[in-house]
Amino acid sequence: QNQGYQNQTYQNQGYTNQNYSNQSMGGADTTYMYDPMDIQANKAMAILSYIGILCLIPLFANHTSRYARFHTVQGFTLFLAGIVVSVLRGVGRAAFGYFTIASALWSLLCSLLSIALFVFIILGIINAAQGKAKELPIIGQLHVIHLF
Repeated sequence: QNQGYQNQTYQNQGYTNQNYSNQSMGGADTTYMYDPMDIQANKAMAILSYIGILCLIPLFANHTSRYARFHTVQGFTLFLAGIVVSVLRGVGRAAFGYFTIASALWSLLCSLLSIALFVFIILGIINAAQGKAKELPIIGQLHVIHLF
């Protein structure tokens, strides 16, 4: 009985659970769980969460917004993944040298990972700007820090 009431409420607002349970292109879209006023007020902080080291600003400055925290977790995970890729690139250069086939392949792999991370950053910014709380593909389910 209560579950039906919740679904009716979301349908009245133009939202349905079916709209947000779609997991195409990555993780779950849980926008329906966030207050629309919170989303509108904190879009800028959510966007800032995906810009490298600047993800620390919403982490410390806007700790009361659930929407900003969601995107901060996503952005911080991307930031750490970028650091890991950079370290792996350096380890590969040290291990394989600069002018070997293995070094070239390793560099290519790290470059592909960097491009994927850049695409994830763009997706995160788009989601934040559109007011969506949608997990990023692959790494969106990794919660390096727990802010919820």
